[in-house]
Amino acid sequence: MTSSANSKKLSRRIKRVVGDVLKVALGDGSFAFAHVSDHGQLLVYDRQLREELFSPEITSWPIAFRVWVFDSVLKSDRWPKIGYQQLPPELLE
Repeated sequence: MTSSANSKKLSRRIKRVVGDVLKVALGDGSFAFAHVSDHGQLLVYDRQLREELFSPEITSWPIAFRVWVFDSVLKSDRWPKIGYQQLPPELLE
């Protein structure tokens, strides 16, 4: 791999912080939404929409599940950040 290819690969890595809200494209053209939690966890909300949106309302939706993801996936551009909202302490467990 050339040095320019290496630098392109490195430049696509994204820093995620607790509180980032991510958009997850689903195969049918709709989107799910997830919140970055601590220790590499994502909190995935129990709702899917056809439009892209960020609203503080998202964080009031019920959480469908928590999932741990590899750091490399979390820092990739696979799931774009659409906003930020601080998580309540009870969700940081």
